[in-house]
Amino acid sequence: MERLSARLSGGSQTRRAGSSTKPARQALQSVAELSEQTREFLSDLSREDIATLKTGLPLIRMIVSFGKVTKWLAITTLGLVVGFALLWESLVKIVAWFRPPPV
Repeated sequence: MERLSARLSGGSQTRRAGSSTKPARQALQSVAELSEQTREFLSDLSREDIATLKTGLPLIRMIVSFGKVTKWLAITTLGLVVGFALLWESLVKIVAWFRPPPV
């Protein structure tokens, strides 16, 4: 917990004159509201782990959104196939109206 608090508050870095501590306080308050397991997980992350998460999360978002797109593409394709079949059947019936009856 101390390591995570130190990372969020800036650690041993010196603060610039006139900089606000509100964001740091809000970050610490947000961390305090997390469960113990989550705080332990976050405190064990290295810089490489954080970089991996930052590059991996957009990929996961794209995969999830691609799943939604694929679902709607499948529904649209099925709707087009059924709609085309119904339209074709109706056109064949309309053309049959204008043909002379078989003798």
